[in-house]
Parts: sequence; C-alpha cells; structure tokens
Amino acid sequence: QAQLKFTHLFGYEMKELERLTSKKTGANRNLNTSTEPSKEYVLKSMLPAKWRKQFVDQPGDHAPRAFCLTVCSLVSISGGQVEEDMLWRHLGSLGVHAEDAAHPKLGNTKEALAKLVKQRYLIREKLGGGAGNN
Repeated sequence: QAQLKFTHLFGYEMKELERLTSKKTGANRNLNTSTEPSKEYVLKSMLPAKWRKQFVDQPGDHAPRAFCLTVCSLVSISGGQVEEDMLWRHLGSLGVHAEDAAHPKLGNTKEALAKLVKQRYLIREKLGGGAGNN
C-alpha cells in the first residue's frame, strides 16, 4: 500500500536491495565489517520516456554527467580511493586538465571536481605526512 502511494504521489518506484557488507566512509572505511546483509533502497523514476526527454534530460547536462561518471569510475577501478594528482593524470589523458579554467563543456575543471565533492559523489580526505596531497 505504501509503495502504491509513493508511486502515485512522487512518481518513483522504490526497490529494496540487500548487500552482504555495509559501506563505510572516512576512518572506519578499512575496518572489517560483519557479513550480515544490509538493506538499501533504490528509486526508479516512473516518468514516461517522452516526458523525461522533454523536461529532465537537457543537452547541457551531458558533459557534466559524463565527467561525473568518468571520475567516479576512475576512483572505483583504483580501489575506491585515488590521489588527486593521479586522478588528474588520468583525466589529462582524456583531454581534461586541472589547469583548464575554460574547458569548452565543463568550464573550470577544478570547480567541476569540487562540485562532485559538494554533491557527495566524492569524499576528499587529506593524506597524512604533510605532503598536501588529497
């Protein structure tokens, strides 16, 4: 009954998923966790494709979305964490450079990366040792 109301009021379908390990962030990330399943929920839009194309998927959103996907993929395949210098090296091989203040699609690339941190796609942590790396 709640699922029906959620779909009719908000236009989303809610699905429950079970994961064997829970995700940790920050200092607790490397600690062993129990293997008990944890529940996660995923929202799926019920908006028809025609309306989604007209009102949601705007052409100007494609480059920032692709940048987000690329950065998150690079972090993921690097084991869940990567030094910022290494991330910029990988992005540089794709034509996106840290010093680029006027990228044709992203604008200031450092600000684009900072926006991903602000939107919580990434967590920026200072490394120990005083080297100034993130």
